[in-house]
Amino acid sequence: MNPYHKIATVFNRDTNNHSLIHGSFSRASFEALADLIWRWEEKVYGTNTRVIYDPDAPFSTQMVRFAGKEEGSVLPTELEWKLEKLFPVEKLEAVFGGSPATLYGEGYGGGIQGGGGYGEVDFILFDVFFAGIFFARAGVEGLASDLEVDDVPVLARGSLMAAVHAVESDSLKSGLRDGPPEGLILRPPVDLWDATGERVIAKIKRKDFA
Repeated sequence: MNPYHKIATVFNRDTNNHSLIHGSFSRASFEALADLIWRWEEKVYGTNTRVIYDPDAPFSTQMVRFAGKEEGSVLPTELEWKLEKLFPVEKLEAVFGGSPATLYGEGYGGGIQGGGGYGEVDFILFDVFFAGIFFARAGVEGLASDLEVDDVPVLARGSLMAAVHAVESDSLKSGLRDGPPEGLILRPPVDLWDATGERVIAKIKRKDFA
């Protein structure tokens, strides 16, 4: 149910060595909107995780299930245990009632991706799909508070080029671990979709400059 959409890197890559081509935006929407004040959310180094609430499931034990980025993905056992504690069916039922919802987040810490310097295994929320729409940032923060889970930190705001420079120069501090973040997820001031129906959202990673 509702796998998370792909997020394009800000720039195109050189087909010979896979390096970024600075200034060659990967999407026309990125170039057109590059000078807006984008929101820079921390990109967490973990595993893409979905919490799927289905009130129409035949049994209460099936109303909440956990999945990775794809339906066939297998989540680490420790993360499964953590999710079961964080998202009992009663908690999601109290928030969403009789309507289905999908929470998108990152499972991180512990042995996930080598631990990433985060500490114990946990889940952090970055998007919510409910009633046919994605929540705005304020809605994600409010839901995270209601569910007593963390939401990804907003590290700064600025243009796309400023975000690229900040990641390349390691000038940002992570909100979740010592040192710089793994990268940034970049969103325009309001949710937008381009003419092809693609959501306008970008990413940039530290390893792009390794």
